[in-house]
Amino acid sequence: MEKELIEKSLELFSIPEKWNAFLELSFLKDKIIEHWKSKLKKYIIEKIDLPEAWDFNQNGMQWYLKEFGNNSLSIWLEGEHFSLYAEQAHYDVDLINNKLKEHKFKSVNDSIMYKDIGFGNGYFFREKGRFEFENLYDNNFDSNRLAWFAGNKPDEYVNQIRKKLQPFFENSTTQLLIELNRISKK
Repeated sequence: MEKELIEKSLELFSIPEKWNAFLELSFLKDKIIEHWKSKLKKYIIEKIDLPEAWDFNQNGMQWYLKEFGNNSLSIWLEGEHFSLYAEQAHYDVDLINNKLKEHKFKSVNDSIMYKDIGFGNGYFFREKGRFEFENLYDNNFDSNRLAWFAGNKPDEYVNQIRKKLQPFFENSTTQLLIELNRISKK
């Protein structure tokens, strides 16, 4: 499959101008992605109403409890990963991990439907690429492919982010996250 794709791609570059145009675009890829991410962040700020206890750090695409600041146990959207994370330098991550196994904290555990990547390095669970846009890559997006939707279908993207955040924003789950932050802070 890859060999066929390369052969077809080679046919596109029949003259130097086409190859040069491709190179120019490839050099701009990161800037284009950053532009689309900026657009998504604006939509997030405009379209997602945060409960009183929560705040949004648009530099890191992070939702955190105001009381504990942005170094706390918080929710992150990093590329294609949606996760619950705490800074190991500031929080006892082993304590949090053990507490999350208790029945009392079930609603926190249930807040992320898919746990594609488990506990490690301050992450308690992460979804990887679980977004749907009626696309070939549904539920298996990488950050480069997902970036296009940030810039071109931000409403759909934000609606999916809102659905992922909603269980965490439920008052009972927020209270459990407050408790986890209090008992695990170093």
